[in-house]
Amino acid sequence: MTFWMMWRYQPASVAIRMTALLSLIATAIGIAACQGKSNQQNISPANPIISVTTETVSLTNTSITFDAVGTVSSQFVTELSSRVQERVTSVKVKEGDLVRAGDTLINFDSRDLTAANAQANADLQASTAQFNSASTTARIASQTTQDQVRTVEAQVLAAQAALESAVAKKNLVDAGPRLQERAQAADDVARGNASLVLAQKTYDRMSKLYSEDAITGEQLDTSKSELDAAQAAYQSTLQQQSMSNEGSRAEDKAAAQAQVMQAQASLTAARSMLAQSLAEAQIVSVRQDDVEAAHARIAQAEAAATIARSNLSYATIVAPYDGVIAERDADPGLMAGPGVPLLKIQGGGLRLDLSVPESDVSHFFVGSSVPVTIDALGTKRYSARIVSISPQGDPSSHTFLIKALLPQIPGTREGMFGRASIRSGAANAMTISTSCVVNREGLTYVYVIDNRAAQLRLVSLGQETGSTVAVLSGLQIGDKVAASNVAELTDNISVSEAKQDK
Repeated sequence: MTFWMMWRYQPASVAIRMTALLSLIATAIGIAACQGKSNQQNISPANPIISVTTETVSLTNTSITFDAVGTVSSQFVTELSSRVQERVTSVKVKEGDLVRAGDTLINFDSRDLTAANAQANADLQASTAQFNSASTTARIASQTTQDQVRTVEAQVLAAQAALESAVAKKNLVDAGPRLQERAQAADDVARGNASLVLAQKTYDRMSKLYSEDAITGEQLDTSKSELDAAQAAYQSTLQQQSMSNEGSRAEDKAAAQAQVMQAQASLTAARSMLAQSLAEAQIVSVRQDDVEAAHARIAQAEAAATIARSNLSYATIVAPYDGVIAERDADPGLMAGPGVPLLKIQGGGLRLDLSVPESDVSHFFVGSSVPVTIDALGTKRYSARIVSISPQGDPSSHTFLIKALLPQIPGTREGMFGRASIRSGAANAMTISTSCVVNREGLTYVYVIDNRAAQLRLVSLGQETGSTVAVLSGLQIGDKVAASNVAELTDNISVSEAKQDK
């Protein structure tokens, strides 16, 4: 019979005694096993003594910095809308597309705009033709009138001179010949007679020489002409002497009076023509006003043509700069109107817009560089350049907007969270090397070395500067902490230490 069957069929008292006995045996076996295990752990090679270097917690002069937080935004953000009321015919881009400055983004129905532009160009051509015609007519009329005025003015002057001459002759005729004129006439008759006698003698000699074949017929003809001229001159002097002796005749006085009247009539007619020419010159000035009006119409037509060309250019929307399409709110068939957003484009690089308390604004300067981190991209720091500081803060939050231009950081997108670390001063603080810190489940620990054992201790850390970090709580000045092989340590493990200077 087995032990189990024997125990089963024993009386109750016996069973109780056997149960107690079995319990004592199990307890003894457990104690023995625990002692054996404890002894085995103390001697097991799986838990050797860890060699670590240590450093002593001390006060260090460290920089005081603060983090200014902000949001990544594009340097340029532009909402594009139509300048005219037209229907969208095509949209060339979608959200996320990269575009270049000048790329066509949206086309509108341009038939009305094209017709208006053609009409404006036609009006401009017509106005130009009218101006050219008016200018030519005015120029020819002006030149003709000026020539006519000059001619009539010359005629007036000639008529005045003729009148003055006729009046002078009339005065001479009315006064009759003077004694000096009679004496002069007698002298002229005497000289004319002498010239005639000389010419007669010369002709006689030449005739004789011609009969002797001493001269040519041409020479004889010349002498005959001179004789005839001397005879005519002599007869004229005789007539003048006769008129001087007889005095002015009634016929001469009447003729002189007639010449004066004729000269006066000519002067009156010339003056009338001059007045008419001057009146025509005034009409030409009116034509010049027409030319100026035509020129003004050209300027008006050019302005209308410029507006029409501008409106025609609004039949397309082009990219104002290199960028990326952030939003698209237009599709073919949409009736677009002025001021209604159709596309949003971003470009010009990215920047970090920081919100800085008024007490810390003095630490920022335009043109200076600040270290920044983008939380979504890890803890790596980048250098950003401050491009602007808002001259006016937010009165509700007492913060100022500072914009820092970011370098090319792969993976950065608008709307990401970022921060900039700014040095604001210096102070003494407990510090340890970053190599002493152990991170577990979001908490920070260090191993304090005490009596050759590593004790795990929870600490609160502050700002990290280079290879050191400030300790806010959990340690005291003079504590020794492990600075190497911390990943191999466990709480209360035995260590051998070698001191290390920070």
